[in-house]
Amino acid sequence: MLREISAQLVEEFKNNRLNTPTKKNTPIRPATVNRELISLSSAFSLAVKYDKAESNPSAKVGLDTQVRVTMRYVRAVGISKRVAVEAVRLIPEKLVVLAS
Repeated sequence: MLREISAQLVEEFKNNRLNTPTKKNTPIRPATVNRELISLSSAFSLAVKYDKAESNPSAKVGLDTQVRVTMRYVRAVGISKRVAVEAVRLIPEKLVVLAS
């Protein structure tokens, strides 16, 4: 059963998900599909690890690179220095600290 799933089938799944609207009839976000593909890949990796599948076909399918990046703004006043330093360490490319 798992052997029947190919990289082509996973790619078709990805494209179908990207073209399927949500319940609210809005376009599905690429990040949502990426999370689904990552979950699928993790499941296949476990199947390979426990000899239930020979390979991971989802590993051959690329993730969507048009994922929206959200900028987060944090005021330096009102937060401790430790929290600010930790936030900068975790997400330096997305964080802008505003001087007061």
